[in-house]
Amino acid sequence: MRFIVLHSLAEYPAWQAKTAAIATAQQFVYVGTGEGTDGWLGHTYGIIDRFLPAQVKPMRAAQQQRWHFNFTAINRIHIPVALASMLLAAILFGRGVLRRRFDDLTLLAGTVSFALLGNAFVCAVISGPHDRYGARLAWLATTVVLIAAIRQFAGEDARDRSLPSRQEIDDADFVDLVADRAHMIAVRNVEHLGARNDPSERRG
Repeated sequence: MRFIVLHSLAEYPAWQAKTAAIATAQQFVYVGTGEGTDGWLGHTYGIIDRFLPAQVKPMRAAQQQRWHFNFTAINRIHIPVALASMLLAAILFGRGVLRRRFDDLTLLAGTVSFALLGNAFVCAVISGPHDRYGARLAWLATTVVLIAAIRQFAGEDARDRSLPSRQEIDDADFVDLVADRAHMIAVRNVEHLGARNDPSERRG
């Protein structure tokens, strides 16, 4: 196998690159739910037959083994939602890059978009395009879109809340801390505790 792979890459590089690109593009749109959940699984049947013979009869009687599971209706929703979410996540990342606004949502959208790209490339090139490879990550894009929608409809951006900006901090020791809002909250708590522990404050 190693011999075949290496020599095919060396002798037909353009053909291999074209095939990989086409397979990656196909994998992006293969996001349907339910692939591999029913049908004939010969190796699995053989293992159960050999090691769990008491389970063979109920296994054979299961609806899953008789092709009674149908995901057509579910996929009428899942596939369009997944594809739209993947597109919107990429748009969110692109918009953040163009605006030079690398907030947490932009970084999350970028991470998910590149994860989807990497998953599509690796799975398509090694195993070929399959719905199960895309479906297991597509929900991440939907989560990104839902987070963006919630922020939009809430009417406030996480970067525009009431914490002060770094330019408003006069003490140079706090410059690095205020870059992260969680750290700024910690600084405020420390300052508050310091004031309470000051003997002059307690006497007052």
